[in-house]
Amino acid sequence: MKSLLFAVSIVTLSFQMNAQEICLVSADYMDGTNYIVSWEKPFDTTGLDSVYIYRMVGTEPNFTKVGSKGMSELSLFKDITSNTMDTTKYKISFVDNLGNESALSPWHQAVVLDYSAETLFWTKYKKENQVDETYIVSYECMRDQTGLGAYASMGIWDWAGSNSWTDQAALGNPESTYYVEVVLPSCYISKANINTSRSNIKKQYANEEASLNESSTSNCIAFFPNPVSTQLTVKIEPSFVNSNYTIVDFSGKEVLSGKVASTELNINIQDLPKGAYFFNVENNSTGLTKMFVKN
Repeated sequence: MKSLLFAVSIVTLSFQMNAQEICLVSADYMDGTNYIVSWEKPFDTTGLDSVYIYRMVGTEPNFTKVGSKGMSELSLFKDITSNTMDTTKYKISFVDNLGNESALSPWHQAVVLDYSAETLFWTKYKKENQVDETYIVSYECMRDQTGLGAYASMGIWDWAGSNSWTDQAALGNPESTYYVEVVLPSCYISKANINTSRSNIKKQYANEEASLNESSTSNCIAFFPNPVSTQLTVKIEPSFVNSNYTIVDFSGKEVLSGKVASTELNINIQDLPKGAYFFNVENNSTGLTKMFVKN
């Protein structure tokens, strides 16, 4: 009898440690700036400790862990270091109480909305190994001409329909903003039921122009390479020379520190574990924080 019970417990744990499917990835429903990832928990979470979230941006070669959630927490993760104008794939894994990690789930990639030549166009919602898009109910383009967040539908397309649209009624209106909403099968996350994924919020200029025009950390600091394996080169504005810097891991623990001796630093990060880190520096008037990835 003991052998039978032991075998049943092993089968149960093995089932729980299988890669779980992500429910959906979406731009944040409040401001559309960062991505959120949601998933359903197993009915029985016995022996499970947490969920790890992994990300791959654009043409990056590998997925990198960007966060975790305990099994008792809401099954939704907001990636505060993400940019919803970037095409980004996410995977998750489950970790048991002994530290064993499951295989990674198939990836999901949310819609990215852009604007060019007076036309809105967007990428389709994508799932790894998906042979068609019949799981998608519809795409809907939403517009706000007031600047107050009062969005109204501009049209609904099915999964096989168009992924571009020219808003003839609002051409040249700088107050107009848009997002695309995708209706997906319902996802029963902790304390909520969601079935829509949103794109980034878009004004009438291209995403590349938005990056150039925004006054952001990216204009003041740059990393080479990123991801990095051994030596991180940091190029930084002259106003931060002679300031102190710190590098912290994703939990907020300081792992390295030093002084900005010139506008170009070379920092040995060979001994750091793989993962995401934040480079922090500040002068008398302002501070900068930017993420890099150790692979």
